[in-house]
Amino acid sequence: GSLATWATARYLDVVPALTGEGGLRIQDRERQGRMEVPLLPNGSFLVRYHGGPHKFPYYEFADVVNGKVAKELLQGKIIFVGVTAQGLKDIRANPFARDYPGVEVHATMASNILSRHFMQKDQRYFLFGYGFLLALCLSMSWLVRRLHPLLAFLLTVVLLTVFQVCAQKFFFEKGIVIPTLLPTFSCVTMLFAGVLYRYFTEAKEKELVRTAFSRYVSGPVVEEILKDQSKLRLGGQKKELTVMFCDLVGFTTLSEQMDAATLTQLLNEYFTRMTGIILRNKGTLDKYMGDAVMCFWGAPLDLPDHATHACQTALEMVQELEALNREWLEKHKISLGMRIGLHTGTMAVGNMGSDQVFSYTVMGDNVNLASRLEGVNNVYGTKIAVSAATAAAAGPNFLFRPLDRVQVKGRHEAVEVLELLAAATHRPEHEEWLHAFSQGLERYREGKWDEARAAFGTCLALKADDAPSKVFLERLNELRERPKDWDGIWKLSSK
Repeated sequence: GSLATWATARYLDVVPALTGEGGLRIQDRERQGRMEVPLLPNGSFLVRYHGGPHKFPYYEFADVVNGKVAKELLQGKIIFVGVTAQGLKDIRANPFARDYPGVEVHATMASNILSRHFMQKDQRYFLFGYGFLLALCLSMSWLVRRLHPLLAFLLTVVLLTVFQVCAQKFFFEKGIVIPTLLPTFSCVTMLFAGVLYRYFTEAKEKELVRTAFSRYVSGPVVEEILKDQSKLRLGGQKKELTVMFCDLVGFTTLSEQMDAATLTQLLNEYFTRMTGIILRNKGTLDKYMGDAVMCFWGAPLDLPDHATHACQTALEMVQELEALNREWLEKHKISLGMRIGLHTGTMAVGNMGSDQVFSYTVMGDNVNLASRLEGVNNVYGTKIAVSAATAAAAGPNFLFRPLDRVQVKGRHEAVEVLELLAAATHRPEHEEWLHAFSQGLERYREGKWDEARAAFGTCLALKADDAPSKVFLERLNELRERPKDWDGIWKLSSK
């Protein structure tokens, strides 16, 4: 750089001098004019190249000496003498070319000084670079946290591409040096660090969710939760759900007569097959209670037709128990019955328990009512008792018959109870017995005992094994007179 500076100073007929502020001042002897050349702290000079080699006129030295070059072409010019052959080792590299004559470096420096087109690399641009680096790192953190890793990667590539293009534009057109290596390296590092962190933390979270909910819901439901965990709210919340209680009839007596190993085998087989039906119909298994099963529909994922799924599950469970009974009769000479209660209503759902042990369950008055409805079957000899709310929510997909208005123990308000008979596409034969039972129930509620007795008798004539008709006939025999406060509601004294 000293050669170019000396040549330029001689050309301008001035004296170069250091400013003491990281620059080189070229000024005339009378100190009337000045031009400062920016230098780096180590005294080097950033050359602003104009392109590849031969950006300046080249003349053979022999032609100049022999007068073959017109003096007008050289007069008033700064002339640099040097070698350009690669074998003479005066070859350099610049941003545009790998083989750049060293002598042209000096010519370029002189051109920069004369035209005052310098490469600018002062503190302002480094502050900009550090500010951009901070913004870039924060952006990477946000992208990786909020977006899918693949989308975050694509946006990072776009962002870095724009940054590099802008930096190159400033570098080549404005002569402004903007640091690009550190921001690019930091950005890529932040991206991959964020992706790795998210991978390990999300993998851990997904494993926790999978472990927790695989006990309650089917595999496809677990995978749906993992796809969008925003749908999953583990804290307690109020939701309208359908809850089921299911109990085996005669199991207590059977347990007193059978050895523990066989009893355990039968119970495990029963739970396995019933749980499979529950999970297949998008139900959430709550718990096993002795020989009873508690489950619900509508959480943790929303299920708009939860009552329909619950009713379908109840019918399939009854059919499955019939198949099991055929197997058990052949192997163990036993047969069991089933009672199911269904109710739809608002209840609390979430993780309940202590800090050490908890479970995903439902709680509330409507849950207790479903439990009471399971016991109602024991009174009327039915298999599936549902509330009016469940029947209304399930709609026309199933065939129900009104059973009674009862006041269950622990509840002041009466509940309309219906029996779930079949899916709407499988209507029972001889529907006349359903009509007769309906007429008998209507007369019973009106307190017209004789007409009710006749209607229930007709129902039994059409369907001899109709347990509810037998129950009402026995009740009518007890009700010799219509009570003064008769409202058609039967009060249950037991659960």
